[in-house]
Amino acid sequence: MATAMKAPASPVSSPVHDYLTGLHDRFASLDIGRVASYIPELAKADPAGFGICIATIDGHVYEVGDTRRTFTIQSISKAIGVRCRAGRSRA
Repeated sequence: MATAMKAPASPVSSPVHDYLTGLHDRFASLDIGRVASYIPELAKADPAGFGICIATIDGHVYEVGDTRRTFTIQSISKAIGVRCRAGRSRA
């Protein structure tokens, strides 16, 4: 299991970081649902891990919570794949 690391504290407060912090505070304690056990990597996941990270096109990175924790990208990988294919079709 990967070692959990907390993201570094943001040196300067911003509306984006403040909003993400509010979302994290609001939803971090939710414990509804179950970790999917039909995919081996997901079955190993720690359901307590929760982080939010947004990277803007101009290079700003906003992160709160467990954003430095290693995790599996099972379902989100579909969205990444679709975006990659969409980019190729425009070339």
